[in-house]
Amino acid sequence: MRHNDKVNNSAVGLDVGTSRICLAQRVGEEFQYETQLNAFVTIPYSKMTESVLKKEKVPHTVAGPDIVVHGNESDRFADVLNIETRRTMDKGVLNPAEPESLGMLRKIVESLLDPVKDRQKLCFTVPAAPLGAEDNLTYHEATLRRILTDLGYEVKSINEGL
Repeated sequence: MRHNDKVNNSAVGLDVGTSRICLAQRVGEEFQYETQLNAFVTIPYSKMTESVLKKEKVPHTVAGPDIVVHGNESDRFADVLNIETRRTMDKGVLNPAEPESLGMLRKIVESLLDPVKDRQKLCFTVPAAPLGAEDNLTYHEATLRRILTDLGYEVKSINEGL
């Protein structure tokens, strides 16, 4: 179930981890959790492949001569095609060695969260800064904040150390 399907107006929690992105929300009296693998793979574009991915509702993006499969399905495609998944994050923050990290992180987050119009509260996690890497953490937090506010949320970061 995607966010906003019968969700009450309580705050939403988003744990943005190196391996997985986890969404926690209250639906009625229950708590629901949904996760997506924080990874992606690039495969050659073909009209047939794109058609199959659409039909099977596999999250993907067409990028020039490639199709980028992201989230949970990326692992399966990597196994089938014997290729490595690529990661949007490394050591808890955006992966500086991955040029597609920002765009793919946005796509994965958008696969979990629908845009909202009512400025619903959303709390997201940020790691504690490792010694000497405070600048990376500032950029990481500001980038996540921008993605989430672009979706219409009133956001607050929570340090994972808490």
